[in-house]
Amino acid sequence: MSNKHEFLVCYDYGQGGIWAVVAAMSRDHFESQYPVSRYPHLFFFDKPPGFVDMDSIRAECFQDIDLPHTKCWENMLEGASRL
Repeated sequence: MSNKHEFLVCYDYGQGGIWAVVAAMSRDHFESQYPVSRYPHLFFFDKPPGFVDMDSIRAECFQDIDLPHTKCWENMLEGASRL
């Protein structure tokens, strides 16, 4: 995970959200692979909101965007791509 930073990502499904910690070099790096036009319900946070426990979320779903997808990340992408 050299030169990468951890960011918070949320899939907003309308009545709540599912969170993940994502390793990427930058927001641009993230959005180059997961553009808003394709994933309209996936929200990227440069700085996590104060109520978020990054350690707990990381334990539930962590994804380095340059590695094969984890199951939790696949599930988030599937939902986030629905219009």
